[in-house]
Amino acid sequence: MATIIKYTNELQNEISSAQLSSLNRYVRQVYTDQHLDKEEFFVNGELSSTLYYVDSLSKTNKILEVDPNASFKYKYFQDDFTVYFHLNYKFEILVGKTVYVRDINDNTICYLNYNLPANTPIYESTEKYYYDAEGELKYRFHYASSGICVMIYDEQQDQADIFPQTIGQPGRFFTWQGFEYYQFAYPLVP
Repeated sequence: MATIIKYTNELQNEISSAQLSSLNRYVRQVYTDQHLDKEEFFVNGELSSTLYYVDSLSKTNKILEVDPNASFKYKYFQDDFTVYFHLNYKFEILVGKTVYVRDINDNTICYLNYNLPANTPIYESTEKYYYDAEGELKYRFHYASSGICVMIYDEQQDQADIFPQTIGQPGRFFTWQGFEYYQFAYPLVP
């Protein structure tokens, strides 16, 4: 098993270890056999936080015994989508949970935060994203606490945002047909 250490600056550009003393912030990346295992974030030369990349959520408990303030990134695949969990701990207590979904083209199509400790979705912070045939972001969907879509932002055309309550009214071109996934905050994966 070969371990490789790399450093990056705030812009995620690779830097040399000789440059570290001149930077206020940098990231130390630890790779094992070309797999990113963890990122250590430094501020003013001191370790600020650590993000571990795990392939199983069962591995988090063992790491938390050593690093009770760790963060984790875990992913799994569902059909043509990748689902990412980002978990933040303080003193071994889960204090932050975010889930996001990426499509086969690596576009983020859904972003969701959780209310802790209840572990319930915060629908009003949920966003879903629709991309056009060229892979450009076309619509951004925003939701109410009930999970119902309350606003559709047109990211390509000024002053073309859509209020869902007007869908189906005369003169409105947008319909939910073909956009059923976006009508509600759930499901996360189409």
